[in-house]
Amino acid sequence: MKRCMSAALAAFAFSLAATAAQEKIMSIEAADISSLVKTAAKAGELAGYPMFGSMAAMSLAGNPMLETVGGVRDDVGLKAVFYADPALLKGKDGLANYFSSGPDAALLYAPAKTKQEFAAANPEFAEKDGAFDLGGFFLVYSEDGKKAALGFNIAAAKKVLGENAPALEGDALRFAFEKPVIDAIAAQCAENIKALPEDDSSKELFSRQLDFFKCLESCKTALRLGDAGLDLRYVLKLKAGSKFDFYKFPVAGKPFVSTSENAVFAVETGKCSGFDCASVVKLLDAYVAYFKNGGCKTDWYSSAVKGGDAKITLDIPGAIAYFNGEGKAAVDKLSPEDFIKKNESIFREYQKNALNTLSPAGSLVVSVPGVSAKGGIAALYAKILGGKAPAGASQRSVIRLYSAAKTTARALAKTVAPGASQAAAKAALDSLPSDDGAAIASVITRNGDAINCLIRVSAQEIRGISAFCSAAMAFSGVGAVELDDAGDND
Repeated sequence: MKRCMSAALAAFAFSLAATAAQEKIMSIEAADISSLVKTAAKAGELAGYPMFGSMAAMSLAGNPMLETVGGVRDDVGLKAVFYADPALLKGKDGLANYFSSGPDAALLYAPAKTKQEFAAANPEFAEKDGAFDLGGFFLVYSEDGKKAALGFNIAAAKKVLGENAPALEGDALRFAFEKPVIDAIAAQCAENIKALPEDDSSKELFSRQLDFFKCLESCKTALRLGDAGLDLRYVLKLKAGSKFDFYKFPVAGKPFVSTSENAVFAVETGKCSGFDCASVVKLLDAYVAYFKNGGCKTDWYSSAVKGGDAKITLDIPGAIAYFNGEGKAAVDKLSPEDFIKKNESIFREYQKNALNTLSPAGSLVVSVPGVSAKGGIAALYAKILGGKAPAGASQRSVIRLYSAAKTTARALAKTVAPGASQAAAKAALDSLPSDDGAAIASVITRNGDAINCLIRVSAQEIRGISAFCSAAMAFSGVGAVELDDAGDND
């Protein structure tokens, strides 16, 4: 009897110690159900799928777990919190083991029904230790009944009741990654580096990434979707006195005043941004030189570097025409084995400057003939970010994926043989929306130990990319039918 009592006390003491060691490692906050449905509807509108909002509403309303707990209040957001013993996360595959074995996590929400109403409607779920066992999940109510938590275990469910309901102020989702989980990522990164061969070309770059994780205290991100497009914001909180010196210096001058209207990518950085514009061009120059030395024409590519400023001109239509014509034979002569070896040496040289805190101030512009931004890149940047672009930016950029994709598609369409496919390609291209105002703009600033970033995908960029993907699928369907018909004829 004494032995049993001692064992029970030891087990109890261990469980208390384990519970005491639990820390919050990450959290996910979501807006209330009505706001999430509105966000889904806006996403459907921008992507060209107007039924998406209705589908999301039906999915949320018919969620079996929400039905089981009696629903949630429509005016209060949701919050999921993950807890763990930081020491257990740092072992080999610690994070993977944590999530695969059923994490200590719980969802906080405002219940639509009271505890008494839930118990009356679900007599099969008996209450024990202040929790209802729903079979794999545990439901716990706060004393005032205004909050409820659904957890993988009772301890996590009770603990998350101490959290406040999220106030997202227009955001749809927010994610927070705390120090324990970041330290666990760093520990796994260190293990991965140890496992690499000494001569592996990526080892030096991975080591710099590890230095970054070691300096990071927390990471918080937020997503918002509205008429202006999709906003992604993140804040990186550095450890006090961190040696991580990126983004301390602002970019000089006004944004993109001398950037070519043909640019599909443009970035401007202050010194110590970790992004060495000139080294990126040297990297691409090395790849292009490999093809040139192999007998390929490279007049579709040109570059220039002056100090920290770099420019690239990429003639996409010219490159497609060449490699689909006379360039085919030259490419066929290249050795894949030789390319792999060359790639190792090229990347090894590039990584010497990648993520380097001593990077100079500079800019990089990639221009494509045939692409044009009405009013110029500076006006496009200002239009997309509106009044959200803060002063003192340490890095700013504009990326025009839809414009580049549209230009590439037009060049590829010229290589399609006459027939139904060519007609389908023309119809698909004619159906694409304008790329006026379509781009992704970003700005990074630093305030003390906090690095702030705003990335906005404009509404027109979302519309364009979605329409492009739909057109590509429709065109590939026509091509598949043609191939099938050709097979039948054989």
